[in-house]
Order: sequence, then structure tokens, then C-alpha cells
Amino acid sequence: MTKPHIRETAVHTLWPVLVLERYFSGADAFNAELVQTAKRAVEATGVSSGPYYFTKRRYNIFSSERGPAIRQLGRMVCEAVRDLLKEGYKEDQSHKISLSGWPMWQTDETAVGAHHHAGNHFSAVYYAQVDPPRAGYEQGIGGSLSLLDPRPANRNFELAGARRYHERKTRSFAVKSGMLIIFPAYVVHHVPTYFSDGVRVAFAVNINLQHPTLTETFVDEDDLAP
Repeated sequence: MTKPHIRETAVHTLWPVLVLERYFSGADAFNAELVQTAKRAVEATGVSSGPYYFTKRRYNIFSSERGPAIRQLGRMVCEAVRDLLKEGYKEDQSHKISLSGWPMWQTDETAVGAHHHAGNHFSAVYYAQVDPPRAGYEQGIGGSLSLLDPRPANRNFELAGARRYHERKTRSFAVKSGMLIIFPAYVVHHVPTYFSDGVRVAFAVNINLQHPTLTETFVDEDDLAP
């Protein structure tokens, strides 16, 4: 299996938040293997999404699945984190990166509610398969990744009585296969309802930079070597 080539990378300045968006080309075989990995994980655990249910079982895709594709995914995430730290935060490269991840297997008319990943430094999502929407539904809305404005002073929506999460200022990414997105873990995000006859298969990753409160469920970057 050849390593997917970086096709393009963009670092977006959203509010005071840096978000890395990276798209990989030549990743068809890689993505297909990841989809099979996600399918095995879902069948083994009986869970199709949600960090709470996977972490409750002390499940980490990077330690539970040791195949070449998932190890390659881990290395791709670590490389992207280092690029974000260097280009966006002007940080040195001495951090030891640790990962914990799980698959997200979405079918028709499913959504992911607003949440964040407190206790981690960054969150990442890699999309292995994003099938098109059903006829009559706009591409890029259902199943997109929506990030909410994290600024605590931005509360004008409460004065208007609009208290629901999705009515706050958001930035939505129309996701596609081969896309990786990394953002600070404190940013609240959600996935609008996905309307499709296919599936949306992604891998969510919690990222920590050598923190004393890390649990043994995290996998260090050094353990992902080929």
C-alpha cells in the first residue's frame, strides 16, 4: 500500500481559532481499508459512533487495530498536528503526541449533537468514505462538520431568544473522502442530519501533547512507526 500524497493543505483563521484542513489524493485503497477497519470495530463493539461509548469500553482504534492503514492514519494525524503547531502556533516540535480514536459510522437520517472534547489539546476527524446525499438534498449540508464560534462574549443570540446550538455563528465544512480536519478540542461542533442511501465513515481522534493526566488508553506517536 502506497502512502497517500498530500494534495493540498489550508490553515483557516476562524475567530481566534486555527483550524487545519488537509485533503489527500491517491487514497482510494487506503480509505477502503479504513472502511473495513471501521466496520470490524463497529461489529466488535456494537457501537457505531460516540466517544463516550467507546471510551467507556476503554477502546482506542490505534491500539485495538494494528493494521497498516490505521497506523498510517495515526502518522498522518501526527504530521498534520506538527504542521499546525509550526505554521499556526509557532511552536517547537519537541512535543510528544499521543492519540486516542474511534470510528464514526453514519447511515441515513443520523446526526451528531453539539459537543466538545474537553481535556484534550486538539480534535481531528478523517473521512474515509462520504457517499453523496439522496436526490433532493443539497451536497455538503447534511453530514457536514459544523464548528461553533467559541468566544464566550458572543452571546447576542441569547438576547434574540435563539438558544439552540445551531443558531449560533458557525463555520461548516462540506466534507469528502480523503479530508482531514484538526481544531482545538474546546471548540463545540456537531454534524447536521445526513440524508443518504450510502454511509459516512469517519475517524474521530483526540490529540494530546504529552500531558501528565494521560491515561493508558492513549497511543504515543512512537508506537505508530511502520
